[in-house]
Amino acid sequence: MLLIAILLALGTGAARPPRRAESQAGRTVLAFYYTWYSSDLWSSGKTSDVAAQPYNSTDPNAITRQVDQARGAGIDGFVASWYGPDGGANNQTQSNFLQLLDIAAARGFKAAVDFETYGPFFGDTGAVVNALKYAVGTLGAHPA
Repeated sequence: MLLIAILLALGTGAARPPRRAESQAGRTVLAFYYTWYSSDLWSSGKTSDVAAQPYNSTDPNAITRQVDQARGAGIDGFVASWYGPDGGANNQTQSNFLQLLDIAAARGFKAAVDFETYGPFFGDTGAVVNALKYAVGTLGAHPA
């Protein structure tokens, strides 16, 4: 144990953790990602978690920073909560996920949807089926 602590303190490679490619053994590491935060939420007392750097989920610079941070931590992709393609401006899970896809593709990152069937924009089973078709056909065709 002491030898390991000394080797770590000296900075030799003998006790370093394996590089990412070795440690993952071909496995994909994903993290949940939520796309509905606004800058005013961080100081409202509505959330118990406070971001180190408050952000707005619609900001492409924030998405880029978060993708880069995740990649640096060994994460391969985000799984984002998604309320389907409908809802227009009221459904930022759709517009922000589209931004995430483009940013992820440009950075060799991946993105997937956590299909929230109880989301506010699914009025009936038909809306869920249509959203699923959209997710598979349109979102699934994206390189990210």
